[in-house]
Amino acid sequence: MTTKKGIHTAVLIGAGNVATHLGNALVNKGIKVLQVYSPSGTTAKTLAKKLQAKPIADLKAIDTAADIIIVAIKDDALPTIGKQLRVGNTLVVHTSGATPADVLKKCSTNYGVFYPFQTFNKNVKADFAAIPICIEANNPKAEKQLEGLAKLLVNNYYKLNSDQRHWLHIMGVFSSNFSNLMYHITHTIAGQQNIPFDIVYPLIKQTAAKVEGNIPAAVQTGPAVRGDKKVVKMHLKKLEENKEFQKIYSLLSNAIENINN
Repeated sequence: MTTKKGIHTAVLIGAGNVATHLGNALVNKGIKVLQVYSPSGTTAKTLAKKLQAKPIADLKAIDTAADIIIVAIKDDALPTIGKQLRVGNTLVVHTSGATPADVLKKCSTNYGVFYPFQTFNKNVKADFAAIPICIEANNPKAEKQLEGLAKLLVNNYYKLNSDQRHWLHIMGVFSSNFSNLMYHITHTIAGQQNIPFDIVYPLIKQTAAKVEGNIPAAVQTGPAVRGDKKVVKMHLKKLEENKEFQKIYSLLSNAIENINN
């Protein structure tokens, strides 16, 4: 199975979490990954072996006959790739949420973004089809190619420009990264007080489930939204030995109170 617009082959620049999941998704849909690039070559060899691709450590060795080159690397490394990579008319995309598409404008006459909106770990399986993809391209032809690829790989895709995608990335930090920090604090307190961490699993799942189909502010619960200042005060006193956690608790409780009043 391949895309209607002719994406049959791909090259991956990067061999980390995103590249691993995206590479597996491509191969599972019948797209041949020709090469995997990594400066060190070591990580490229590991991923290339899994994808039955060729590992390379030189950008000049990239096969420009590929239908698409996917740059799946850290944001701060994208400008360097933008300056060094030259592939003529081959479609080149990056997978970043926070970096504008035009960082690749010198690489090719056809460039864009193919951003999977999800948190990835190469050692943790993910249902790639359920991950929303955000696309952007510098011309209609490239956009159609990315649409075809997105339709092949996932259930839902969105056309977002660079500014919208950057805002989406901020949304992701709030909804995922900051939420995970709350889990870390919970895990730390559980360990300190000899309480099993898994006792909060049902609560975490229920909280996440509630926002589907509801406005988050409308389903907010807890002492801050109830205006139960006595409980909030008691919690803050309990947290006196950890000033950082106490500060976060106070800040978030004030925010909840302000948003809901």
